[in-house]
Amino acid sequence: YIGEYAFWDCTALSSITLPTAIRTLALSAFDRCGSLTELALPEGLEVIAQSALTRTSLTTLALPSTLIAFDNANELFELEEITVAEGNTHFRSADGVLYERRGDGKWDLSYYPWAKQDTTYRIPDFIDDFYWGPQVLMGIDGGVDRYKPLPYLRTVDIGLHQVADPAHLEQEIGMDPANP
Repeated sequence: YIGEYAFWDCTALSSITLPTAIRTLALSAFDRCGSLTELALPEGLEVIAQSALTRTSLTTLALPSTLIAFDNANELFELEEITVAEGNTHFRSADGVLYERRGDGKWDLSYYPWAKQDTTYRIPDFIDDFYWGPQVLMGIDGGVDRYKPLPYLRTVDIGLHQVADPAHLEQEIGMDPANP
């Protein structure tokens, strides 16, 4: 267990290898470790709590097969790719994008890496419906009522629609934000 705020604001920390006994990265465990570019997550890790990796300089993140909870989509501004170890039944990745299995067994878009440099994204065939995807593709929550748009993504192909601007995704696919 890496506790809440354990390494918070350790600005000189650049790499860390966690022991296999670690099961949880608690709230803000590595938050504000701006020099952190290498992090080896061990098999056996089950939970990455909210803001555990926020405001680090990680460009890649390899999630273990044992991970069952990942609540860290905010402010990973350097992240270009997420991979998931084979055998994980809760998460999967495709082309560096993270998907999560919902309670109903369906896969949904969980996290599109903010620094991923692709300009086009196609929703994979294993996605049954596009439930949380529009919110994920609108950008990263930058605070109360603010989103920081994805800088490179320009076109989203959801199979039936081409969306030219992810910031206006809800309007493009005919959803009324006032009446979801």
